[in-house]
Amino acid sequence: MTDKTAKAKILYIQTVISETRM
Repeated sequence: MTDKTAKAKILYIQTVISETRM
């Protein structure tokens, strides 16, 4: 797994969590 993929996954997870809270 490259660094870009890891960062993209973290960003995606954070977006899903924040959208679930709303």
